[in-house]
Amino acid sequence: MKRIFYLTVALSVWMLSPCLAQDGAELTEEEQRFRDSIANINLQSKVSAEAMQAYNDGIEQFKLEKYNEAIGFYSKSIEVNSDFSDAFYNRGVCFFELKQFDKAVADFDNVLGINPDYVRAVVKKGECYIKEGNYPQAEGQFMKVLEMEPNNASAAYNLGTINFLKGDYEIAIVNFTKAISIKGDYAEAYNDRGSCKRQLKKYTEALTDYTKAVSINGKLAFIHNNIGSTKKKLKDLNGALIAYDKAIAVDGKFYMAYNNRGSLLFDKGNYKEAKNNFSKALELNSNYALSYNNRAAIHIIDENFKKAVADLDKSIKIDPSNARSYLNRGIAKEMLRDPAGACADWAKAKELGLSRGKYYMMNDCQ
Repeated sequence: MKRIFYLTVALSVWMLSPCLAQDGAELTEEEQRFRDSIANINLQSKVSAEAMQAYNDGIEQFKLEKYNEAIGFYSKSIEVNSDFSDAFYNRGVCFFELKQFDKAVADFDNVLGINPDYVRAVVKKGECYIKEGNYPQAEGQFMKVLEMEPNNASAAYNLGTINFLKGDYEIAIVNFTKAISIKGDYAEAYNDRGSCKRQLKKYTEALTDYTKAVSINGKLAFIHNNIGSTKKKLKDLNGALIAYDKAIAVDGKFYMAYNNRGSLLFDKGNYKEAKNNFSKALELNSNYALSYNNRAAIHIIDENFKKAVADLDKSIKIDPSNARSYLNRGIAKEMLRDPAGACADWAKAKELGLSRGKYYMMNDCQ
């Protein structure tokens, strides 16, 4: 979730022209203090205007997703006004978007040093720790938020996210439900609670949550994708296909939906269209290991074994833990008269826990 504080204020420099003593005349002590005070006000107004201008320029760059340029403007704003907490916060958000989480945390700490009650900085700091996989630190931040604001839906949601990532699905459901009770139209919380239920194989309940989520916000492609995957589990292949189509209609660059639609078409025996979908997924994301593996399966069916090995080499390079890629590469190598290479791949598939790797080894390898 991108959160940035927008504030645009046009400041005019207030230049006072009081009626004081004539030039060259001696000023009284009271008149001198007054003149110094006015000079200080004018200086502060000028500094504030410079800081705000740089801050507003940073906002414009952020809107264009030019995060490095935005950081430059926010840094200039901070140089002019070292207590500008909003500039620190926005710069931290830019670092977050650039995945420079240590710098983001430092900026959020600066915000909290200026204003300890700046709740959004605590939330964002916790999100940095989630991205870094530092779940204990992240939990501490969101618990702190809930102490400050017991009805903070974002904190409850993020606690649920941590539980989900740790595989604690039942506890995650509790926290997502709390987020929903605070914010009834929280589409992401409904979606993620549905994903917890899907992990627990409660597919019908998961579909209910996904359907609610998409009714709140139908422009989130990943929810349609999740509906498709759940309907596929429920053997509703036509419903799943419709959902994947919707995901792609919402976001034509959502490569996972192309891969999933391809898998569904593969199951339906439509290998040509399945391959087209896997190729489209790889066009959008050339580092997506699953689609290389899936396209290779079609190459094997088409007896294009060299192409299959090429795709599986890429899949394994990207994700060496995918046992199915080793299994499929072993099949392709066997057909290319490379029994030693095939057995080595099947042994690796077995090592990674795929029972079919053991089966092929027992039947085809000495």
